[in-house]
Amino acid sequence: MIPATTPYVARYRQTVDLSDGTQGSYTTDRPVLAWSDSGYALVAADERGQLVHANSYSNFTGVAPDEPHIVSALPATGWGVQYRDDDGTTFTLPLVAWLIESSGECRPVTVDTDGLTADPRHDSNFVRLTEPSEQEAAA
Repeated sequence: MIPATTPYVARYRQTVDLSDGTQGSYTTDRPVLAWSDSGYALVAADERGQLVHANSYSNFTGVAPDEPHIVSALPATGWGVQYRDDDGTTFTLPLVAWLIESSGECRPVTVDTDGLTADPRHDSNFVRLTEPSEQEAAA
């Protein structure tokens, strides 16, 4: 057995009877916890308390990479985000944290006056991230 170090999910199609007499379907996911020595995805069989091949269920549709999730947050002391104003000048606001994802990616985070967080790299007026040494030199 090989531990699943990169997040994957096994996908399963569920069918439901709708009120109009037709059938609908939706997909559910189970996390892949490990891989068998022969390369099969293994999931927890809740009713049996053991790992089983993901494809042992008749409604199995496949395996896909899972969305990364946050595993840690680190303070971004001294880091800043430089933006361009409408008149072309730039200004810098503090970066508050670095979010570490299960994929290994490290994302910068800002907080607005309403307490909402965002990755500043997606802002239309984002210019760049500034390092602590740049903040110290400007002071």
